Amino acid sequence: MLNLKTLKAEKSPNAPRIVLYGEPKIGKSTFAASIPDALFIDIEGGSENLTVARVKRDQMPAYSDFLAVLDNVLTQEHKFSALVIDSADFLERNLMMPAVAKEHNASEFGKIGYGRGEVSLGAYWRQVCARLDEIRETRGMAIILLAHDTLKKESLPNQDAFDRFTLALSKHSVEYLEAWSDAILFVQNEVDTMKRKDGLKEKTVATTGERVMHTVSSPSFLAGNRYGLPAQIPFPHKGAWAVFLKEFEKSTK
Repeated sequence: MLNLKTLKAEKSPNAPRIVLYGEPKIGKSTFAASIPDALFIDIEGGSENLTVARVKRDQMPAYSDFLAVLDNVLTQEHKFSALVIDSADFLERNLMMPAVAKEHNASEFGKIGYGRGEVSLGAYWRQVCARLDEIRETRGMAIILLAHDTLKKESLPNQDAFDRFTLALSKHSVEYLEAWSDAILFVQNEVDTMKRKDGLKEKTVATTGERVMHTVSSPSFLAGNRYGLPAQIPFPHKGAWAVFLKEFEKSTK
């Protein structure tokens, strides 16, 4: 029987579940490769030039093979401290969608119809995240999901529709991962503007600024975290993981 008198306010820390997304080639895989003793499940093939332990994409031709890899990470003895899925959108598009189409006896995912495919995708993500949670809790491993970004139209009551960066996944998948993860982090190159003479006229041109990681949502992008991280964290070409870890340790101390 539960004795409520024995309960007291305290933190109950666990390894983080992080979704990191941004445009291609911005440094997501390099960031994750800097995590000590990380294991990559490389569905995309984006870690080929990085020195990491990996399960290669040709070892997972089907969704069931991917689940078998997760089961091996859970049950086999190893010293990996973090599990990196590279990437979530390749997992959904290349492995989940064909499995969903087969489940519905359709030749391809787009021919399932009536939104049933998206509903089934949600069930597949719940299955995957349940396994990831078991790995996290049993093996003490951090979970890192990498993903690409996309612009989607958003609309609010009594306001015009606007573009917003979000994960390049189906709508229901994004909603599920947003609720499941401890942090959704968006990486982008900041855009600066400057005035430049063009004959007798002056025009405004855009230039690329510093790379930055956003940890809090805005109308322009999806983000958020449960750790109280600073709204922006520098994301340098070298040492981005060390910079993030410093801020993470400050916020969770």
